[in-house]
Amino acid sequence: MTRIDDDLHAQLKAKAKTDGCSVNALVLEVLQALADRPQGAAQRQPETDGFDRP
Repeated sequence: MTRIDDDLHAQLKAKAKTDGCSVNALVLEVLQALADRPQGAAQRQPETDGFDRP
């Protein structure tokens, strides 16, 4: 279980309703699609604090 931002949850809820499924089913589908990608296909950007540094 994880906590997500209220705005993201609202977006997921709307998408799930459009797709005719539950939020849990939608999240599982997305996570499975990411897990099935070849290694390195899902590149994440490094997290930053929003400050540019030299």
